[in-house]
Order: sequence, then structure tokens, then C-alpha cells
Amino acid sequence: LSCSKNELLHTERTEQLIDELLEKLDSTEFYIEKREKELVDIKSKLNDSFDVKERFHLHQKIANKYSSYKTDSAITHIEKAIRVAEQNGLDSLKIHAKLNLSAILSNGGFYVEAKETLEEIPHNYLQKTHLADYYMSWIHFYHGLYFHYPDASVHSAMFAVQREYEIRFSLKKEENKN
Repeated sequence: LSCSKNELLHTERTEQLIDELLEKLDSTEFYIEKREKELVDIKSKLNDSFDVKERFHLHQKIANKYSSYKTDSAITHIEKAIRVAEQNGLDSLKIHAKLNLSAILSNGGFYVEAKETLEEIPHNYLQKTHLADYYMSWIHFYHGLYFHYPDASVHSAMFAVQREYEIRFSLKKEENKN
């Protein structure tokens, strides 16, 4: 759905674009209902599941579904996934969930909490697979912070730190290929 300035002058094309836009807006309710039905189905599976890893993954799945429109629900479910991992000694899954929590918090504008979550992760002991994700999470954090705070005096410092994590991420990504 796009148009140029000149197209706005043509009434027929303008009407067509308005119709397309209204059609998209009308279908939004359909997608919300579809997403809510998927969530009900996943939650039903969660209630029936006794397998620890399955419960962890279902909480993650619910959190990811909620992350784009209900941040508080996403946080609740990712925290439940973290508790499942902690209670069952699944350190790798716990780290994965904490990285996911950091992304959800950053996307929701909770930068202090996102930073605290990342700082809790013992990065010196991470497996190679998690280390690249860890650096990517810091990149994501600084990227969001950069655009959220318009203070230009802070931008260069944030950009420098973000760039450092981008370099670390690239190096770890290369290491993982080998």
C-alpha cells in the first residue's frame, strides 16, 4: 500500500487507496481474534502438560505471541518460563528466556529493567551459542535506547557501546561457524 504525491491528485486512485486501507483496518479484528484463539489453544496445552521442557517452551510461545501488543502479559509468561527453568536446573533454557525477557522489556520501553536483566546474565560463562545472542541483545537494547532518548549528547556514547557489541556479535557469529 503506497502512493506518490501526484497520485493523491487523482480521485480514482485516492478512492482505491482509501478502500484498500479500510479493508486492511477491517481485517485487523480477524487477526486479533485468530491470535487470541491461538493463545487459548496454547494455554490449554500448557494446562494439560506435565513435561518440564514443554511447559517452558509453551510459556515462551505465549510470551512471544503477546510481545507485540500486551507487554505485561508477555513479561508474566517469560518470567514463568524462567521460573520453570530455574526450578528444574535448566540453565541454558533460563539464559535463553532471560535474553528473551530483555528483548521484550526493551521493546516495551522498560530500558532500566532490560539492562538489569542483561547484567544478571553471567556472560563470562556463556556457551558460544548464547554468547552471540547475548551480544545481539545488548545491540537491541542500545538501539532502542538510542531512538527512545532524543538527547544528542548521549547518542555518541550509546552508539559507541552499541557498535562494540556489534563487533563482538560478528566475531562470535564467525567463531560459531567454525
